[in-house]
Amino acid sequence: HCGLQDIAAKLHLKLRHPGLEAVVRKLPVDDSHPAIIFDPSFCVMCGLCVYMCNDVEKAHAIDFVRRGLDMSVGTFRDRPLALTSCTSCMRCTDVCPVGALRAREKINSQS
Repeated sequence: HCGLQDIAAKLHLKLRHPGLEAVVRKLPVDDSHPAIIFDPSFCVMCGLCVYMCNDVEKAHAIDFVRRGLDMSVGTFRDRPLALTSCTSCMRCTDVCPVGALRAREKINSQS
């Protein structure tokens, strides 16, 4: 459950169109960072985290990587988030509408 689903429910939007097949991407979860879990399978590529990381925090730890249908949010050369220039500001987790980037303590409290 995420913020995007809340908005869809308030607007009475159908989550799936009967004639369209769901696109499911199974990408590896990056749990290398001590404070952030990144599950790119949830990402809808809204760009809010990229904006926060690059334009607001100026850390440049994450960005859009690859092109076309293979495009996703990720790190340079697919390095683990813990090995990037991440400053642990947590702004990316604050703006992610779908929980692809989440604070580690939120994960532990849900268990």
